[in-house]
Amino acid sequence: MQTTKSLILLIFLSPIFIYSQQRIAISDTSDNEAHPSAVLELISEDKGFLLPRMMQSQRDAIDNPAESLIIYNSITRCFEIWLDEWHEIWCGPEPELLENPCEGLEGTTYEYEIEYDGYVYKLVQIGGRCWFAENLKYDNGCTSVAWEDGEDVGWCGCYNDDCATYFDEYGYLYQWSAAMDWDRIGDLPPAKSQGICPDGFHVPNGGEGMNQTGVDCDWGDLTHRYLFINSEYQCDDVHNAVGSALTDYNDWNFSSVECDVGNNSAINNNTGFSGLPGGYVEGDKTFTRMGEKGFWWSSSGSVETFHRFLRYNSDKMYLMLTFTSDPLVSYGYSLRCVRTLD
Repeated sequence: MQTTKSLILLIFLSPIFIYSQQRIAISDTSDNEAHPSAVLELISEDKGFLLPRMMQSQRDAIDNPAESLIIYNSITRCFEIWLDEWHEIWCGPEPELLENPCEGLEGTTYEYEIEYDGYVYKLVQIGGRCWFAENLKYDNGCTSVAWEDGEDVGWCGCYNDDCATYFDEYGYLYQWSAAMDWDRIGDLPPAKSQGICPDGFHVPNGGEGMNQTGVDCDWGDLTHRYLFINSEYQCDDVHNAVGSALTDYNDWNFSSVECDVGNNSAINNNTGFSGLPGGYVEGDKTFTRMGEKGFWWSSSGSVETFHRFLRYNSDKMYLMLTFTSDPLVSYGYSLRCVRTLD
């Protein structure tokens, strides 16, 4: 039986693999041989060779890497080789960043600001983008929408329904359709949809599918293609701490672990993003996680949307896939806006 299986496998692979004196050619056709100097040659006129592509955390999880192992780091955009430790062979160009993405929005209260529906919002420039540095407080009628358990009906409101305590600092929590200003009847809102953001701004794009690090993904570009590879957002010189760089330490629960969001490390809020632990509201209208976590919606242009969250006992910004038909979109999260520049 084993011989039969081997024969079938050989017949199946014969159009692709050509064996010549212990040399192997992998080719689109069956009439090529490996070069005499090579044990393996790849031959094609219209296809390339792909190295394993992985994030840095996946690379670091490789068990006992062999000397000269090569991978492509999708976060740093570098080809890397293992020689007692990982070394960069060649890196792609850094994404082109606008020098002043908040240009024309200079303010009197803050360096950059915008007035929207009676409130003045602080803006901050991070990685070629102009972000809100505060949670949104806009009411498009969503505060008058009656809550329905497990349903995204376009509700918004304050944590614990207590605006006197939480509104000024934390703004509103929004169900997804409220944030996207969507009636859940027509076409899905596009990626980088304005939603309830002011003119010239949009709900941050969360990427499509698992493409979280592309240059067209607002959140991914912020966390992975800018902060993650920039040494000034590292804690203890070697430990990257994106979450800490995005958060103001004071409102978060305390963590004794250095570099965590809830630990007063040297890089807390280096970016000026001022992420807050505003918690969220669950589908049965249970308010939870104030002080522990902060959640923000994203747009995607598809049935998949990725919201982002930070937590006090971690140094990372996390993402979670949510389908727009999923009960999770009935949850209420905070909202930031980012300037539309393309």
